[in-house]
Parts: sequence; C-alpha cells; structure tokens
Amino acid sequence: TVSMFFTSPVLLRSRSKRLFVQLKSAAMTNFCYVTRKSPEKKNFRIALRKYDPGVNKHV
Repeated sequence: TVSMFFTSPVLLRSRSKRLFVQLKSAAMTNFCYVTRKSPEKKNFRIALRKYDPGVNKHV
C-alpha cells in the first residue's frame, strides 16, 4: 500500500509548539490534507493513511 507522505512542516504563528503539516497523496492525484502534529509526542508519525477521493481509497 502507498501512504501519504510528510511534505513541509511550518510553525504556527502562535506560541503553540504544534507543527502545521501538509500531507500530499502518494497516488499523485494532487489531493492534499492539512493537519497539525505535535513533535513532542513519543511516537511522532510522519506518514498517515487518509482517504483520497481521487483513487477512492485510503492511501
């Protein structure tokens, strides 16, 4: 299976230590997912499986 991959973290403009993360589909469908992740957690995951409507499945 193919997973979405981590493209570019950008710090938020607040005092929060959470990272603004944009995930782009590994299926090359130009679909992207935006979320915030905390690097302070023990298991900071870089790859997430999210639904891509372009290929109609989780990638």
